[in-house]
Amino acid sequence: MQIVERTKEGGLTPDKILELKGKHGADLVRLVHAGHVLVFRKASMPEWSRFVQQIGTDDKRHNRLSVMKRLCQDCFVYPEGADGRPDIATLNSFFDQYPGAISIAMGEISEISGGGETIETGKL
Repeated sequence: MQIVERTKEGGLTPDKILELKGKHGADLVRLVHAGHVLVFRKASMPEWSRFVQQIGTDDKRHNRLSVMKRLCQDCFVYPEGADGRPDIATLNSFFDQYPGAISIAMGEISEISGGGETIETGKL
């Protein structure tokens, strides 16, 4: 599996990339594997908050994988269906075939949402 790329192309036309950035902001990542190209945006504060709350609960309805998948679904923007909205059925089918991709997508969504290596910390 090709790790999520942070490039501007790869199965998407430049015009489509500009359109997606116009709709969802500049922080987008793509996952490319087995002929599939999936694009995700960064998480909003309410989405991230729900993720953190559910990942830390003992509620059996919120197992770790399902909570990670839910955030990936929330942040999924491409491919789109005929109605112009993200095609969640395509995403779910992809995750059913390649469940390990959930972790990869989740890591990249986390990074572009501010939880990555680009944030520097240190004692003063």
